Order: sequence, then C-alpha cells, then structure tokens
Amino acid sequence: MKALALALCAVIMAAWTDSGPSAAAASFFPVDVVIDSGDAAMASWQVEVTGLGPDARLVGVEGGDGVWAPPAVYDPAALMADRVVLAAIDQGNMGTTGPARVVRLHLRVVGETDPDIQVIAAGDTEGRRINATATLSKGETP
Repeated sequence: MKALALALCAVIMAAWTDSGPSAAAASFFPVDVVIDSGDAAMASWQVEVTGLGPDARLVGVEGGDGVWAPPAVYDPAALMADRVVLAAIDQGNMGTTGPARVVRLHLRVVGETDPDIQVIAAGDTEGRRINATATLSKGETP
C-alpha cells in the first residue's frame, strides 16, 4: 500500500511539474505596428496582421504613441485563423502625419513566427481615404 501511494505521488508530481515542450520553449515579446501616412493627417486606420502561425498567440494589445495611446480594437474571431485585424479612430480628430507607432501587440510564440502586415484602410480627418504603409518591428521588452 505504501509503495502504491508513493508511485501515485510520483505520477502526480511528474504531471504537475511537467510543463511540456511547448510551454518550455515559449517566449513573450512585443511587436510594434508603425503606420506611415506621409504628409496626410491620418485620423483612422485598419490593418491586418497575418502569418502568426499556429504556435503564436496574441496575449495583449497596448496603445501606441500620442493620439493612438488608447488600445486599438481587434476582431477576436480573426484570431482563430492565425491573423488579427486591428483598427482605431482618433476621437480628437487631430490626426498624425508621417510614421506613428499606433499599437503594440504582445505575442506568445513557440518556435518562430514571421508575421506580415497590410493596411486595409486609412483615413484623414475629413474621412477621405489616404495612402499609408505599415511595418512591424520587434519592440523593446519592458
């Protein structure tokens, strides 16, 4: 009986302490989304980040700089397809010109990920569509 109890304790301890290979290899890091609207005053934007892969998870969305400090909204349903769609509107209707860090994504990744970004839409303070480009860069870990 004592041997059975010891064996059962050993099995429980092994299951409790074994975090598995994917948990042990996970890393967390921020990814900054920067949108460059050139000379146009950007007051709204929507982007799609793809290529996260099955082993990457979005674990947080943080605001950007200046007028983009409030966190962007995102489509939770899109996360099921290894992508995320994010958008924001400058409620003060001031807009920003040139490159602006609009959002910081916090990712949990097992292995490697190679995300890509595409601007779906960007608008000026009058609601007109403007041309803009977006880039992703690994942010500094706090």
